[in-house]
Amino acid sequence: MAMDNAIPAQSARLSAAQCLQNEGRFLAAADLLLEDFRQNPWDSMVARELGSVLHATGNLIAAQEYLVRAHHADPSDARSLSELVLVLRERGMPDEAAGFLLAGLNAGADPSEISASLAA
Repeated sequence: MAMDNAIPAQSARLSAAQCLQNEGRFLAAADLLLEDFRQNPWDSMVARELGSVLHATGNLIAAQEYLVRAHHADPSDARSLSELVLVLRERGMPDEAAGFLLAGLNAGADPSEISASLAA
């Protein structure tokens, strides 16, 4: 029963963090996401959002860490993959970016979604 209560609370925090991120309040969003991440470090959505927030703050090394976690948890997630590729390119790591891109495509990531994310 407690498990059922945790899921909506986590979803509410994730939604709140996404709203904060949209408002440009990245550090506040990161605080909420870190709380969720501590409770469930295998949640690919939370890791992806945390990586995106950290990317927006310019913390590319930490962003890469969380995005790699998100990618390993769900290799076919085009959003995680796109964000990871962007971070790796910004860090001057094109070979690593290409490797993750190929792995994601092989895992079933949607090429058109990846392309749209990278073009935005």
